[in-house]
Amino acid sequence: MNVFSSQLIAQFISDHLYWVFLGIIFLNITQRKHRATAARKRVATIYLAVAALVIHTASNLVLAYDGSDLHVVAVLLITVGAVAYFRDRAFPFTLRCRASGKLLDVHTVLYRDSNILPEFDEQAETEQARPEDAEGSKADADSE
Repeated sequence: MNVFSSQLIAQFISDHLYWVFLGIIFLNITQRKHRATAARKRVATIYLAVAALVIHTASNLVLAYDGSDLHVVAVLLITVGAVAYFRDRAFPFTLRCRASGKLLDVHTVLYRDSNILPEFDEQAETEQARPEDAEGSKADADSE
């Protein structure tokens, strides 16, 4: 088997990465329902889908034009490097709550940009609302 004329990697990527791409797109479609809380993660899934599409297209081009796996590996390395460079935008998903350190459920990991469990997020919102209410009541008392 000659490494310079082999198409084994390109064939594998061409056969299987398409389904990964469709899964990422399906996830992105499900994130549309959560526009207010998952805008950043929705953009991240678009970045990941574009990366998968680039690698899949490169493998199909190698197969169509009788290229070698080295071309696919080069595109794969460049794409993984680009995603790694923009990892703060491409991977905003965390498994632990930023407020409590507890494991997040799947819904929170995929559909909440804050990466905070809903009960801790509600507590933070009420704590932020209290000082504003206190300032507002002081201003009302001063104006009377």
